[in-house]
Amino acid sequence: MWLFTIAAMVMIMAIIGAITRLTESGLSIAEWKPIAGALPPMSAADWTHAFDVYKASPQYLLVNHGMALSDFKKIFWWEWVHREFGRWIGVVYLAGFVWFLARGTVRRIGGNLRANLLGIFALGLVQGLMGWWMVKSGLVDNPAVSHYRLAAHLLLAVGIYVWSLGLGVYLWQSQSDSKPSAVKFPRALYRHSIAALVMVILTMTWGAFTAGLHAGLLYNTWPLMDGHFAPPGFWFLDPAWLNLFENHGDVQFVHRCLAYITGLMAISIGLMTYLRKIPKPICTWGYAVGAMGLVQPALGIATILTRVDLHAAVTHQAGAFILIGLLVIWVMQLRQIKL
Repeated sequence: MWLFTIAAMVMIMAIIGAITRLTESGLSIAEWKPIAGALPPMSAADWTHAFDVYKASPQYLLVNHGMALSDFKKIFWWEWVHREFGRWIGVVYLAGFVWFLARGTVRRIGGNLRANLLGIFALGLVQGLMGWWMVKSGLVDNPAVSHYRLAAHLLLAVGIYVWSLGLGVYLWQSQSDSKPSAVKFPRALYRHSIAALVMVILTMTWGAFTAGLHAGLLYNTWPLMDGHFAPPGFWFLDPAWLNLFENHGDVQFVHRCLAYITGLMAISIGLMTYLRKIPKPICTWGYAVGAMGLVQPALGIATILTRVDLHAAVTHQAGAFILIGLLVIWVMQLRQIKL
């Protein structure tokens, strides 16, 4: 339950991060104070200092010049909540780890549990550093964070989420009295599910590129992109392969294509679950994955058609984490009857 809580907190953190990015709040705190920053400005003098630091940033000088203190507070609070929630994830994780270590739970369960728990903690520390490295990229000349660093920040969150959730499910299964099912089915379904999980993460990577480049504000039509299958001038940059990573229209196009493939793979899992007559309650997870294979692309289409409406975009990001979570649980369930 502790690991499930960590996974849930990471998902909430990603949702807060999406709101922070979409409200252009991520560059409002131009200092990195891992400890002292846990407290927000407590006085008028503190707020004046925080605002003065922000006034020296490129975002204020080039985008928000003349912003009032009251408007600054609105974007400040979103970034502060984002960072503060990250601190609380660290506190909850470290407190739980020390507790279970002191009680001997980790030693009794055995295996590589200690190494896995230390690995998750190390990944969390790297994530904190990555978050600041990402913000720092928008504090130099251009008031926009690197879309590569944004993607890395998101992928580290996904890594912590998958690791915590997968380990939690594994421990839950190991403590269960139920015996693995004797049902046989092709190993192809297991491999297909792993591939689908990889595809979701790959699609999320290009989603982060799309968000970081604000590419979602282009071609707000579907199924065609302003009447074209692919954006005009597909090979705009030189070398050509760079277009897939930095050409705004091409990045959105790649994200769309990956989303179609990922959605079809998820839907096929639901169909294969039905055709292979996977027993209850395991089949429930397969059907849920198939359903999200329909919902998640629909949320992406809504995000495009609404020109990245805040609610649609945040729900789209949450949907990606839900789909990943369902796939992780599904794969772990399959392992019970595969091995």
